[in-house]
Amino acid sequence: QSEEIQKRLEKIHLANLIRWRFGRIIEKFILVDRALWQIEKGHHAKLYQVFDATLSPRNTVLYISKD
Repeated sequence: QSEEIQKRLEKIHLANLIRWRFGRIIEKFILVDRALWQIEKGHHAKLYQVFDATLSPRNTVLYISKD
């Protein structure tokens, strides 16, 4: 294979390592940031864990109501 393809595959691999290691933390940070933004707009925002994290790391839901 060409050197360019090898470099591209290495970048993809490194990006996957970063996503695997920090993905859940980044997703939680984004959800908290969105919740705070909604609270600043006058809405009620809550984060819920909908099932066990061992089933999937994407187990958090952001619920927003206008009350």
